Amino acid sequence: MNSVILKGRIVNDIELKTTQNGIELVSFRVAVKRKFKDKDGNYQSDFINVIAFKGTAKFLNSYGEKGRMILLQGSLQSKQYEDSQGKKITAYEVIANEIDILDRKNDNLGRFEIDDDFKEPTPEAKQWYKDLKDNHNNSTPPPDVYTDTNELEYDPFTEK
Repeated sequence: MNSVILKGRIVNDIELKTTQNGIELVSFRVAVKRKFKDKDGNYQSDFINVIAFKGTAKFLNSYGEKGRMILLQGSLQSKQYEDSQGKKITAYEVIANEIDILDRKNDNLGRFEIDDDFKEPTPEAKQWYKDLKDNHNNSTPPPDVYTDTNELEYDPFTEK
């Protein structure tokens, strides 16, 4: 199985290109923060090359831009080539199958924020999530899962 999941920020501007065969694509880099700190107490990032084709490329061309937080699923691909001095080089890139934008544009200054416009689950939904966690309940969730409040006091996906 060859599956990669990355969460990070787009590093460069997105530019839609078309191959000689008429296939649309975008090539970009994603900065992915490591989970551990270096000896100086700072988080380091890896910069991953990504390619997206067809509909995914069109989606990114429309909504993706430098600085946006994305979640992507794809597969790892390697390429081998010779540089100008004849040295063999192996390069790796992720071929994106699915991409979700995780933040929203906050202002006209190009800053982004994580979308935190959640609603509080109803008491029925809270009980359903609790039963799901405790008893491996596979029943259908209640019809009115969220109330109209703007703060999420209970996160059903967090272990307590």
